[in-house]
Amino acid sequence: MVDTGSQGVLMDERYAKALKLPLVRRKHPIPIEAYDGQLAEKALSHYTAPVTLQIGDHYEVIEFNIATVAHYPVILGIPWIRKHDVAICLGEDRVAFTSR
Repeated sequence: MVDTGSQGVLMDERYAKALKLPLVRRKHPIPIEAYDGQLAEKALSHYTAPVTLQIGDHYEVIEFNIATVAHYPVILGIPWIRKHDVAICLGEDRVAFTSR
């Protein structure tokens, strides 16, 4: 999911475990602020080792923060959207970007 409300690049913990991805523990967990401004119970305490993300013919190596994410296995937030100058085409339910 591409999410303009997310300030990070996230992967659901269950999904990462199902893929058997190696996780790295953070020395200093990062607090998570929810949509309502409240801090979540759990902070971002782990991230993935670098993994290859493929979207269509686009490939990149990326590290995902591990979180409990409802409904979506992966969330690509503002840092990723800015990096790739993503155009969100709501009428067509697609995203477009030209970066490689």
